[in-house]
Amino acid sequence: MRLKNRQKSCIKQFENFKQLSGHETAYRFPLCRFLGIDINNDFVEQGNRFFTNEGTPDCRLEHGDLYCLDFEKLTNKYEGIVMLQTLSWLPEAEGALYEITKLKPRWIALSSLFYDGLIESKTEISELNDPNELDDGLANRSFYNTYSIPKIKCFLQKQGYSIFKHTPFEIDIDLPKPEHSRMGTYTERLSNGKRLQLSGPLLMNWYFIYAEKTQ
Repeated sequence: MRLKNRQKSCIKQFENFKQLSGHETAYRFPLCRFLGIDINNDFVEQGNRFFTNEGTPDCRLEHGDLYCLDFEKLTNKYEGIVMLQTLSWLPEAEGALYEITKLKPRWIALSSLFYDGLIESKTEISELNDPNELDDGLANRSFYNTYSIPKIKCFLQKQGYSIFKHTPFEIDIDLPKPEHSRMGTYTERLSNGKRLQLSGPLLMNWYFIYAEKTQ
């Protein structure tokens, strides 16, 4: 599950420009080029300024919609696609995955909330500004969906990605519970030394997934 340091290209779908691990990855893999796609123009502009200021010419961002990609421009142009902390915050998974498989990358890497079993959870969070609010239309809403790993595996294999690997993200540091009562990740230590990650009322089942086409 390692990205080889050779002259290749990779598309990265960022949750937002402030989490640009592509910047760090570019230093680890100087022979690779990275293109990030984001639907928010402000994030694209700020992210590109960040790359320019940091002297990272092989990383750049472009405005784009995951559900309406420029297939003529992007198909067969990138060896791999990475989706960081994105899939669980979309309304559904298969449509998004289908769109990126149409670009025909050799491999796909994901990080999101997953369950290693035949159960999925479609969750929409409403963060209220005031407990007296009667109209939840004023709340800050977002998806926190947890998807079935076997179902994702089956879907990707049908698209030709016969190699499939997954591993849980096991955090190795303690995160304090936020003083506020809104969403924000913190940890609870188990008796076996492992840590649960929670945010608000939710268990955050973080996994990494890697799928690859055979040569």
